[in-house]
Amino acid sequence: MKGLRRLDAGRWRVCDWRAQIDSLAFLRDLPRLQYLWIHTLAAQDRDYTPLLDLPNLTELRVMKVRGMRPSHADLARVHPSLRC
Repeated sequence: MKGLRRLDAGRWRVCDWRAQIDSLAFLRDLPRLQYLWIHTLAAQDRDYTPLLDLPNLTELRVMKVRGMRPSHADLARVHPSLRC
């Protein structure tokens, strides 16, 4: 899966459905990822630093989560394409 370029897991932010996953650490194994939508997913460990290790992202959608590290604003500075 290291060649994966598109991952859409939870695109529909207009719904009330939310899912929690243990961690986003698996994203570090996807260095070619260009498109990531995880609107309805929240990492239980609140660690969103794996997103900082994805230099090829051209489109990123992540919901704001209370206590997330780094903050949504800090992620947006690294990935200007970030939307919530």
